[in-house]
Amino acid sequence: MEKKCIAGIIVVLVVVIAAFGAYLLLTDDSKAKDESYYFYIQMEEGYDNEGLPHESSVMQEGFWVKANGDNALDALQNIWEKNDWKISISGMGGESTGLYMSSLFGVEGTSIEGVYLYWASYVWDDDMKSFTYSNLTLDQIVSSGHPEYVSLVYKSYIAGTDKPPVATPDDIPKDVL
Repeated sequence: MEKKCIAGIIVVLVVVIAAFGAYLLLTDDSKAKDESYYFYIQMEEGYDNEGLPHESSVMQEGFWVKANGDNALDALQNIWEKNDWKISISGMGGESTGLYMSSLFGVEGTSIEGVYLYWASYVWDDDMKSFTYSNLTLDQIVSSGHPEYVSLVYKSYIAGTDKPPVATPDDIPKDVL
């Protein structure tokens, strides 16, 4: 009888230790990737600089920022929290999955006289040596062990006229690297 009791206690201890170990492994953020992301941010449309981190001319020319995170969205949120900038994230809704940036610096997508203004996202394509429109949501853009380059451009949508930003990773200022 004592052997059964001792065996039962041992089984319970093993289960508790295994559960605790699994909990530690699953909740350990230090195991999360902390990859580098470089964001090129530009506003093609002119706006006053209220609430923006730079004057309108700089916003129209574009600027680079660096952030780290598990994916592009995580990195973006980390840099925005650090700088106390406004960002709104929304789910795709319906059957679509993923999260997208619905507002940046308080500037949201809108429609003016039938033209839709929105934040378009682009990713750097090494083969093409240019940014290409991203069909992925920001939380789906992940680095594969090297810096990832993402461009966020506030622009008007007119079918068939989309042009990616002309910036390249070679344009990143040394103080951002």
